[in-house]
Amino acid sequence: MSDFGPQTDRRKLGFGMSSLADTLSCCLNSWVARQGDSRLEMIRQQTARSHDIDMQLRKEKKYTRKRQMILLLGTGESGKSTFLKQMRIINCKCFSDSEVAQFRITIYDNIYKGILFLIQY
Repeated sequence: MSDFGPQTDRRKLGFGMSSLADTLSCCLNSWVARQGDSRLEMIRQQTARSHDIDMQLRKEKKYTRKRQMILLLGTGESGKSTFLKQMRIINCKCFSDSEVAQFRITIYDNIYKGILFLIQY
């Protein structure tokens, strides 16, 4: 019979199963505790991130509800782009001074032509 066969007395090998199990369980408990702490921290971080995303979605939803959209339909030369430029001039001042002056001339010209058209018919 060999020293390591199924009938071998483990005490002859110089270690007892209980002491090995105690050593492994000590290491395992420490590892499980560390894993538990890191998982708990990971869950806390994920929860905080989820909360931040939810808050951002609420803000975007509120902004979207307030936002008005207009669909401009019309044939060519009907004044769609002029109307859009007028809104930009009135609301956001996104043009340079020279662009505003040029648009102002175009707008006055369109108003003048529109009034003449109405007077003729």
